[in-house]
Amino acid sequence: MSEIVFFKFCYSVFKRSLIFICIVSISTVIFTYFFSISQPKQYTAETSILFVNTSGSLGVLSGISSSLGVGVGAAGGIDGNTIKQLFESRTLREAVVSALELDKYYNKSFIESVERLKGDVRIINYEIRKILLIHATMSDPRMAAQVANTYVDKLKELNQRLKLSTEREIVTVLDPATVPLQHSGPFVKKNMTSAFVSAFFLSYLLAFCWFEFLRKDH
Repeated sequence: MSEIVFFKFCYSVFKRSLIFICIVSISTVIFTYFFSISQPKQYTAETSILFVNTSGSLGVLSGISSSLGVGVGAAGGIDGNTIKQLFESRTLREAVVSALELDKYYNKSFIESVERLKGDVRIINYEIRKILLIHATMSDPRMAAQVANTYVDKLKELNQRLKLSTEREIVTVLDPATVPLQHSGPFVKKNMTSAFVSAFFLSYLLAFCWFEFLRKDH
């Protein structure tokens, strides 16, 4: 099939399946709209912290690595990846859930709340800048800010209890989380636009495959 014939065939498919494409696209947009507005608004609070590679007690770090699921940095030091793993450890999540009584907030059991918190909090490590960001995304903006800040408080308590760093505080807060004023999702217009574009191309592709099948069959 030459290029000219191919493009003519594509245009022919588009004309013959236009009604089908419109029905699928519009239906998808309508569904996406009602689904998006039915979802609770989400708010993301951010705490930024500064860390300095410190010399920890290698014996202590090795001793707790199995229970926390945390590795030690080079030469037994505590680097950004180690702190990130500490933030992501189940021990720290349990401490945050217990401190803020998130099982009541989630209306779930304690174990289920610990797992739910894992999906609501994201730790970003900028190793070169020596900065970590804690993003807590929840439907209650005040709770999101409390969760992000409590993570830091509980890490400091863990440091004092286990003596992870014998030199100084393991982290320093640059900007504590404040109550977010604008929601971070869902974005109805953005979702509708993405749904329309996806439905348009997928429905056209389906129509193209169908007409191509019929053309070859004859």
